[in-house]
Amino acid sequence: AFALGGVDVRDARISWRDEASGASYNVQHLALRTGRFVPGEPVDLNLSFDLDVGAAATTRVILTSRFQLDLERQRLEIPQLALSVGELALKANIRGERLRESPTWQGTLEVTPFDALKFLRQHGIDYQPTDRNALARIGLKTQLAASGAEFRLSGLEIRLDESRLTGTLGLRDF
Repeated sequence: AFALGGVDVRDARISWRDEASGASYNVQHLALRTGRFVPGEPVDLNLSFDLDVGAAATTRVILTSRFQLDLERQRLEIPQLALSVGELALKANIRGERLRESPTWQGTLEVTPFDALKFLRQHGIDYQPTDRNALARIGLKTQLAASGAEFRLSGLEIRLDESRLTGTLGLRDF
């Protein structure tokens, strides 16, 4: 059986420039660490870097996860996934089955409430809402399911400042 002791990348840098648009992108202080890769066993993943896309400030990106890929059973389980981009924090757990045949996905997703206006400004987007208190608190919780050409969010709860939207969202044949 194939096994890999892990991956350990420290303080790497990636820079690229889009000649068509003139935009430049820089990833600095990139660190990637994984646990052992052994078929059918869980793997820990830690990724972090500073991202500069020409905005006023550099953004710290951190991804931590534990996942298990079982190719024989065609199953991917990600019971612990956490992604933060500056102040935006996302937590999820996802399970995929029949990966080679007709993949199905299910899980939960949560975006912890954050100040979206501050986030936009930190990323060089100078949006000026008519209400200066708007976009001060945005969050989301939902369960997701997808298969073939269908996608569904159930138990959907979106918070926008003092407003709360609940329901279900489904897409078919997209």
